[in-house]
Amino acid sequence: WSHFPLYGLYRWTLQQFDWAFPVSEFCLEESAQFWKLTSDRMRVLHNGVNLEQFRSDSAAGNALRDRFNLGSSPVVMYIGRVCEQKGTDVLIDAYVRLRERMPEVRLVVAGPAELFGNTGSSPLVESIRAVGGLYLGPVDESELAATYNLATVFVIATRRDEMFGMAAIEAQACGKPVVCSRQGGLPEVIPETSGIHFPVGDSVALATTLERVLTNQFLYDLLSKAARENAMRFSWDAVVRELEQVCSEGSPLRKP
Repeated sequence: WSHFPLYGLYRWTLQQFDWAFPVSEFCLEESAQFWKLTSDRMRVLHNGVNLEQFRSDSAAGNALRDRFNLGSSPVVMYIGRVCEQKGTDVLIDAYVRLRERMPEVRLVVAGPAELFGNTGSSPLVESIRAVGGLYLGPVDESELAATYNLATVFVIATRRDEMFGMAAIEAQACGKPVVCSRQGGLPEVIPETSGIHFPVGDSVALATTLERVLTNQFLYDLLSKAARENAMRFSWDAVVRELEQVCSEGSPLRKP
């Protein structure tokens, strides 16, 4: 990648800024290595979540459940790009395993196929449908919070390059327990106090974890309560305070 035609121009442009703000420690390390930037000009500034938009709303979630004929079934949900990088195939395999033990569970997936802006199909979309899952395609912003609220538990099964995990925080802001792969920035964003991690690519472990969360009411309630509390760390007020703290340090010396 360091040899692609515009790499030098992009790196030079980045060097003209006083600060670079990667969204997690993982993103900071990856960015510093890729762009050959010095860490004294980089500070983690987390993504922010709108806690008024994303909140627990059972009425909105139930209305969508009725629209999609989901009834009271437990729903395992993923929102994001449908692709191998995001581990969609791992989630599909885990769902097949989970349904052998919990036939009533439904899988609901929303988001573009492979690339942002793609509303078409893909082999993974067809696989979701083939195993009995419901694929919603990209969801309009006006219905995004309600879509999270129809879920029972939210999953992010990313294989690589997860810099932050915005969907995980939006789901937690809605009070949904999150099960995610131990990859990239996800362990930073979803600590073990508010979510459960599983090894990258391990669909067996994912299925087992989902069954545990869905059948242990005490654990479910504990994670649900901690989810919203964790999401509050990423309120826009908190992000602004982080930015103010960085700005109070003054402008760093520019280095080549």
